Amino acid sequence: MSPEITRAALATKHGKESIFSPAFAEIGVVVTVAEIDTDQFGTFAGEIERQGSPRETAERKARAGLEALGLSIGLASEGSFGPHPSTPFLLADTEVVVYVDTELDYSVVEVARSISAVPPAKVIVDIADVDSLKFTNVFPEQRAIVVTEEPQSKSRTLLAKGIDNVDELRSTVAQALAAQPHTVIVEPDLRAHHCPDRRKVIGTAVDRLVQRLRVTCPECNAAGFGPVRTTPGLRCGLCGLPTSLPALDVMGCSRCGFETEIARTGEADPTFCDRCNP
Repeated sequence: MSPEITRAALATKHGKESIFSPAFAEIGVVVTVAEIDTDQFGTFAGEIERQGSPRETAERKARAGLEALGLSIGLASEGSFGPHPSTPFLLADTEVVVYVDTELDYSVVEVARSISAVPPAKVIVDIADVDSLKFTNVFPEQRAIVVTEEPQSKSRTLLAKGIDNVDELRSTVAQALAAQPHTVIVEPDLRAHHCPDRRKVIGTAVDRLVQRLRVTCPECNAAGFGPVRTTPGLRCGLCGLPTSLPALDVMGCSRCGFETEIARTGEADPTFCDRCNP
C-alpha cells in the first residue's frame, strides 16, 4: 500500500465497520463510515430493487461514500443469495467487496462465497407454525422479517424487520394472518448487522481484499495486483494430455492492465482426464 493512503470512506448503515476497520488497519488505512443511506441501492427485504450487478452496486456505494466525505478512497460491499454454482440445490451467500481509488481512477474487487447457514424462509398458514421456525433457535443474533404476498400479483408488503424474539414474531404473524387472503412469509433479516452468517463471509472477502492490496503492480506500482483468471490445460498424470484443470494462474492489475502468468506445478489426477476417464 502507498503510505499516503491513510483514510478510506466506508459506505454502510449496517455496522460493517466492525469488519472492515480492523482488517484495513493492518495496512495502515483508517476506515471512516460515510453517513449515507445505502438502502437506496437496494434492500434484501425487497422495498427497493437493486439496479445492476452486485459489483456495480458495491462500486456505486463506495463512490457515494467517498464523495460524501470528500476522500479519494471508497470501500463497500454487496451481498446476494442464490443457488451454489457447484451444488445448485444449496443456497449460497456471495459477498463482493470493492476498493475504489478515484485519484488513480481504478478499483479492486474481491469475492467470497459460502453455503448459507441462515434459516430458510417459510410460508405461515397457522400461528402454530411459528413454533417450528428455526429462527427461534438463533434469536437474537439472527433476526427475522415478516412480509405478506398478494397471491395473484405476487407483490410484497414488508410488515416488520429486525425481529429478535419469539413474542414479537408471534404478534406480527398473528396480525398478518388476520389480514388474509395474503400469504404470510417469515424470512431471515439479511442485513449484515442482523445476520452473523453474512458477517463471516464478508469478513473472508475483506481479508482477501486486504491481502490483495498488499501486493503492488510490477508495472505501475498500483496496489491490488493479484489473480484475475485461470487457464485450463494441466496435463494428466497418466496419459499426459491436457485436462480442464487450471494449468496457469493469470495475475493482473486492474489499473494498467498488466498481466503475468504463473504455471501450476504437478499433474492432474486421471479422474479429470477426458481420455482416461471418458
